[in-house]
Amino acid sequence: TYYVNSFASDAVGIVEQVGKDKCRVHLAVGMSEFVLVMMAVWNMGLLFIFMLVLSSCFTNGIAVGIAKLLIFIPFVLIDFLFLRFALYANYKKLKKHMLEILT
Repeated sequence: TYYVNSFASDAVGIVEQVGKDKCRVHLAVGMSEFVLVMMAVWNMGLLFIFMLVLSSCFTNGIAVGIAKLLIFIPFVLIDFLFLRFALYANYKKLKKHMLEILT
């Protein structure tokens, strides 16, 4: 891409010769391993905090619990945006560009 994006898809390819005039290309497209690990840590932390907030909803009363859940909503929205950019950012553009290179 023309800008720095840690969620951008990486493409790794291996060209293998098959026969005299042909070749086979093995292509793997996905996000970097560092971003994948960071997203896993973020989501595990988010799930753990959600369990704590949900359990406090039942122990402290539903009125206090609803307030805590409302505070939790922005973090869920941030997680949704992270997942959206991690899974779909530039994937189609990268796939199209790789197909143009191969043809």
